[in-house]
Amino acid sequence: MTARITKMLVMLPMLLATFSVGGSDSLQVISGTYKLVEVNGKKLPAVSWIGPGEECRQETLSGTMLVGSENRWAARVEEREICAKTSEDVSASTARSAILIGNYKVSGSKFEFHDETLGGTDYVGIDGDILRYTSVGIGDFKGQTGVFVFLRDK
Repeated sequence: MTARITKMLVMLPMLLATFSVGGSDSLQVISGTYKLVEVNGKKLPAVSWIGPGEECRQETLSGTMLVGSENRWAARVEEREICAKTSEDVSASTARSAILIGNYKVSGSKFEFHDETLGGTDYVGIDGDILRYTSVGIGDFKGQTGVFVFLRDK
């Protein structure tokens, strides 16, 4: 009996190490700096959201996302709202930067990103150096889904 308990105590640290390595491997896979390259299947600049009545649209110009290994993330996205009927009105639209922050957790093969700035939970998939951030619209954009594709900086 004592030998069995001793053997279990010797094995316990190895089992715990196995579980913690699995978690940290997932975090290492996602950790890094990413540059936004595509929104909703289009190269930048691209329409990310369309307002009610399709009179206005939000266009994403650029973006960067930082993902830490301690379950935190931050992003800066430059965008402009266009409510224009002519090309002159479009060029007069002013760009603004949005800063988003939050935390994330691993859920199976997906990562759940909680947005502390706007609220809500979005989902991220990783394929090599490509991070695909899927977001559900809020406010005027409720009912829409935006897909933001980021490429890891090397």
